[in-house]
Order: sequence, then C-alpha cells, then structure tokens
Amino acid sequence: MREKNQLTLPRAVADALSVRAGDKLSFELQADGTVTVRGLVSVPADQAWFWAPEWQAGEARASADLALQHTETFNDDDDADAWLASL
Repeated sequence: MREKNQLTLPRAVADALSVRAGDKLSFELQADGTVTVRGLVSVPADQAWFWAPEWQAGEARASADLALQHTETFNDDDDADAWLASL
C-alpha cells in the first residue's frame, strides 16, 4: 500500500474482478472483519439501459430460446410481418 492508501492489484486479482486501468472497485467491510471487493466497470450513460435488470432478464430469456432453438426463420420482412400478425 502506498502513502495515499493506493493499492496495486496483482494481475490475477484484476482479471478475476474483470477490471482494467480506470475502472473502480467497491469494498464492503463485513461484520466478521472480512472485506468483499467487487469490480465496477464504467458504462457510458447512453448504454446504461442495456444493464438494467429488466433488460438483462430479457437477454437471458432470448439466450435460452436460442440455445433451445426456439426460433423462426423468414425469407423477408413480409413473411415476418405475416407471422407476427398471425399471433
């Protein structure tokens, strides 16, 4: 630790936290004296919507559907529009 309480993380720890230079860390002191460290990655404000819990839940559902091959294929926009109208 340096004079101003600055730390240098070992590469393996930075990789485990998925952080790089310029990212922030969150430290939480537990009642038993242990500390939980989390990496906080900055996201541009105009992209924050993607990380909202609701959006991430939709991404998870879409990934599950893709994995199970619950998909439809269309030849063109008209075919897709016709399928949507039939629902």
